[in-house]
Amino acid sequence: MEENKFYWPPPEADFPAWQANFTDFVDTNSVVLGFTAEEVLWLKAEKDATAYLDKVIAELKKRYRDCVNLRNIQYLGDPDNPALPLANWINMPAFATPPAAVEPNAKAKLDGMVKRVATCNDITREQKRSAGVLSRERKKLNPNEVTPDLKVTVVNGQAVLDCPLRSFKGYTIYVEDGIAPAVSLGNSTARKYIDERPLPAGVQTQQRSYIIQYVGNKNEAVGHLSMKVTVAVMRIV
Repeated sequence: MEENKFYWPPPEADFPAWQANFTDFVDTNSVVLGFTAEEVLWLKAEKDATAYLDKVIAELKKRYRDCVNLRNIQYLGDPDNPALPLANWINMPAFATPPAAVEPNAKAKLDGMVKRVATCNDITREQKRSAGVLSRERKKLNPNEVTPDLKVTVVNGQAVLDCPLRSFKGYTIYVEDGIAPAVSLGNSTARKYIDERPLPAGVQTQQRSYIIQYVGNKNEAVGHLSMKVTVAVMRIV
């Protein structure tokens, strides 16, 4: 299994909820995790600071319609916004008493706590995921079970094949045109392939059906054939 060992949510809206959940988890399991009472108090103070700053940012957005990065402002400061220096909080009485200034190494300290929870051997993986420090497991790609997701459009009368390469070298293209049996057009190592073959003499429109299959680094066939996709190509005068 492949897994992201340490998980941080995107900044802005997700961060306050993540931090509150992480803090509550550590508070509840502090003995098993080996966190001291002082560390738990520090986490709770950080959670309060984030909640306060979240309100400040919401107010700033109402006033200035600027998008600001919650986590960077709280832990790193924002050089592009002098109104929010790291050591000072904007005093907005409606939000209650501003918390103490965040210490300069707060981000590194919180990162260290996340790592401690993620690597703790005394709690389960499911507990770590519930704490928000491990992402869900991702299964390794089994090449033999992959089916290409082929899409075909017509641009300027020609068929344009589009298929994500994922981790493969490319794909082999097979085409049926209703005149001859299915033939191979060779391999494409690019995501998109344009079928530039001319139409037969005197033919204005032709139905062409495409099927592809991924190829590996040694040009070997990998996985299943794609679904057949049929389009009408046409002569552009």
